[in-house]
Amino acid sequence: MSQFQSQCSICHQWFEADENALGQQTSCPHCKNTITVLQPLASPLATAPDLSPTVTKMDWFICFLVACIPVVNIIMMFIWAFDNTKPSRANFFKVYLIILLVSIVLFAVLGGILFATGAILANS
Repeated sequence: MSQFQSQCSICHQWFEADENALGQQTSCPHCKNTITVLQPLASPLATAPDLSPTVTKMDWFICFLVACIPVVNIIMMFIWAFDNTKPSRANFFKVYLIILLVSIVLFAVLGGILFATGAILANS
């Protein structure tokens, strides 16, 4: 008989159940309600906790303060985007660089259209 972790469908607490109790009606040891023992897809021990370092409020403040400095901001955006010590900050700056690139492309396309329209109107 092997034991596994199952979760109560009512109180969502984890408890140990026997393998031969799978699919059987039993009472939850926590809330005492009658439930069907189901084998979960993943037990609470199988999921690894998120151990990535968090970005503090002071880190964000420094990021936005540095982002106000011309030229330095572009260099630091690339450094922070590809620095994997803090994944949330790296993801933020990767998205920020993508938005910046899309904005530059749109500005160039729309500027070219506006310039071409002005040139056509000036020649007529």
